[in-house]
Amino acid sequence: MKNHSNLIAHICMLMACAIWGLMAPLGKHAMTHGVPGLEMVCFRVVGGALCFWIASAFVPQEKVKSKDLLLFFFAGMLSIVFNQCCYTIGLSITSPVNASIMTTTMPIVTMVLAALFLHEPVTSKKVIGIFLGAIGAFILITGVRKFMGHRTKENSRATSSASLRNSALPPISPSSSILFSATPSSLA
Repeated sequence: MKNHSNLIAHICMLMACAIWGLMAPLGKHAMTHGVPGLEMVCFRVVGGALCFWIASAFVPQEKVKSKDLLLFFFAGMLSIVFNQCCYTIGLSITSPVNASIMTTTMPIVTMVLAALFLHEPVTSKKVIGIFLGAIGAFILITGVRKFMGHRTKENSRATSSASLRNSALPPISPSSSILFSATPSSLA
């Protein structure tokens, strides 16, 4: 029975990673076919809220203090709405590959901000995980360059510098939720 639940947990994690990984190419595809970025953010936020509202019907209800409801509201605005707006606007002005590369910085930024604001320890497991993610980003970068060998060096440099300059918004998104996460603990 335990192996079965572990298998289900790993399949769910794999599906979540696949969905997360497909977010940039599918989002860019939708934007190039007429779906504005802010409408996509609205769809994601409202869709997520509906999913959580439906799921809440199947779990025991908890009493939440009214002051905590206000904190939850601001946490939702910063970590969901602001996060998705930055990501979608960044995606609209760069390529899905660059957005995916920038997305791989999220665990690094999260670990650094959590260490600074929440005093979370930086463990060897976290460092190894970040290192493996950086290797994946490196493979992604070098693989993309290999397949784009038909461009000239000047065109490649101009394109990559403009793309990196245009993808400055996606790394901002993880900091919005971490900065807010630090606020409730400092108020307590």
